[in-house]
Amino acid sequence: MTLLLCGNASRIAKLACLSGLSTPAIHRLVRYLGPFQANTRPLHPGQTLDVHRLDVAIGLVTGAACLLANWPTNLHTRIDELRADAPESPSVRRTFDPLYRVLYDALQEAEFRFLRDAFEDYLHVHWWGLICKRNRRLRPETANGHPRLSLPQMAKAARVPPSVVRHMVQAELVPSNSAELRSGRRARSIHLSELQGIQSATDGARSLEETARMLSLPRRRVRELIVGGLLTPLVSRQINKDAAAWLIPKKEINRLHVQTIQSPDDSDSIPARDILKYWRLEKHESVALIAALVDGRLPAQGDGQSKVPVGKALLCAVGAKEWLLRHRTHARKDFSVDTAAKELGIKQQVAYDLVRLGILHSTNVGMLGHRVSPDDVERFQATYVSLASLASQARRSPRALLAELSASPVCGPSIDGTRQYFYRRTEVKSL
Repeated sequence: MTLLLCGNASRIAKLACLSGLSTPAIHRLVRYLGPFQANTRPLHPGQTLDVHRLDVAIGLVTGAACLLANWPTNLHTRIDELRADAPESPSVRRTFDPLYRVLYDALQEAEFRFLRDAFEDYLHVHWWGLICKRNRRLRPETANGHPRLSLPQMAKAARVPPSVVRHMVQAELVPSNSAELRSGRRARSIHLSELQGIQSATDGARSLEETARMLSLPRRRVRELIVGGLLTPLVSRQINKDAAAWLIPKKEINRLHVQTIQSPDDSDSIPARDILKYWRLEKHESVALIAALVDGRLPAQGDGQSKVPVGKALLCAVGAKEWLLRHRTHARKDFSVDTAAKELGIKQQVAYDLVRLGILHSTNVGMLGHRVSPDDVERFQATYVSLASLASQARRSPRALLAELSASPVCGPSIDGTRQYFYRRTEVKSL
């Protein structure tokens, strides 16, 4: 029987615990492990019908032999199949049932310890969930040495607040595994190997207020840098709406300390933070100014040896004005939707309705929102005319003219909910 299970005599030495089993013990092992064949999940292992029949007995022996061959790889493969086939659960017992019941109830004697050791070795490497004191059937070293930690445990090990680890997980900066509990909450675990990465990422990380002080900038300017992509936070309230605070890595803050160049004392110099405060820059212009400072396109004056926070960087006022003029010259010559509304002599809400419907063409440019070019405005004026303009020209009331016109408006309150009626000029040319 032992030779049949192991396949040959050479494997008996590798599985010495099996060779030491008595004949009744081997019979029990075959009866309980034999049903765990590929792609099967026996409901009641050990209760196989007609086990006295030769074909049924051979099937059980073959099934047990397959699990014991190439020990413990084949057993681990079968355990992995059970895990993949089980409903999502953080419970070891529910996930691996009925194999768990076989190992810890039906075959709980010490002579079958080798089976439980192989199962717990699998858990150590592959089990995504937590193993704690609740798992009393497992070895103490299995529970104490399990490499998966809960979020609070990982936060304690990394010496950071639990909210920081939670938001790093939400931002997918730290890989984790989770499953939904019966209560509706989600159980989540993180592998111990992520501890060093969390410690490195959070070492010296600062809040938004601290970052603003270190960069000598107002907090709103720091937010603009984050939106503009010049500053990448670990925890961002824009990414995680429920985040209690921002968390910005030290290396990101250090990157916004600019190298100075040696220059003679010049009364015509001005700190970057004063330019941001007094020169009435647009939001995208302030981000572009900081980017030019960081890239070295706008040199910061100083002793040529030290680095200074970007807010304290001294710039030649003349050179900064020239840079701003060049930037504005090369910037997009388009309007915001509000400005386009003024150009067209219509209300802002009407302009937004026209943009939404595609009647007034626009381009979405990210943080600047929708932009309307002068050509778009001219094209709209040449193509469309409002009912209010037609009524003013004809010296009629808009309501009376609307009833008389045979042409159909392209938009309006009764058509799509927009506030004004507009017609194609070619269709109302006679007016």
